[in-house]
Amino acid sequence: MNWEMIVCTIVANAGESRSASLAAIEAAGDDKFEDAEQLMQESEKAYLLAHEAHMEILTRAAGEDPVPMNFLIVHAATHLSNAEVTKDLARQMISILKKRR
Repeated sequence: MNWEMIVCTIVANAGESRSASLAAIEAAGDDKFEDAEQLMQESEKAYLLAHEAHMEILTRAAGEDPVPMNFLIVHAATHLSNAEVTKDLARQMISILKKRR
């Protein structure tokens, strides 16, 4: 896979993960906990696809393939970090909302 495809895979899937996490929070806020769990599963799947692509960058960097450090790679890493934080916070918020039910 070329660099552009790796970056696009990270950005697209990290964005999907983040969106699903936010939708899960909204569903939980409406007491739709089954929907929230389904959305969190979707979030996790998308996050793992983004993470795998990110690992491809790290694996190449550890080998002989120099990583072209540019705005797009940094942008992709930022999206991945945001998706991870949003996913973790969504899990916590859903747990809190369940307790208050």
